[in-house]
Amino acid sequence: MGYFNVVFGVCVQYFYLESVWLQTRKLNLIAYLAQLQDEIFFEKLERYILKREKELHSEFNPFTLDELINRIEKSELDFKAGRFKSQEDLEKISSNW
Repeated sequence: MGYFNVVFGVCVQYFYLESVWLQTRKLNLIAYLAQLQDEIFFEKLERYILKREKELHSEFNPFTLDELINRIEKSELDFKAGRFKSQEDLEKISSNW
């Protein structure tokens, strides 16, 4: 068997074991939560999960074509009117962060 086949086989086994290990960890966590009696801890955990979900699935809605065209037109007008920052300006501003 070639080196690639051996490495590939090891990788497949590793990812399978990682998947099984993750499933085991999830089941252990579920069992722990099912017997949990600490209301305060549970509320903190619940708030954390909800906050994380909100961050991951924000209210991002892509622009419609009309909205995109309007923003482009507004940006072009702003540029022509001198309402913009140069790369140098942005670098100066960000150096203070």
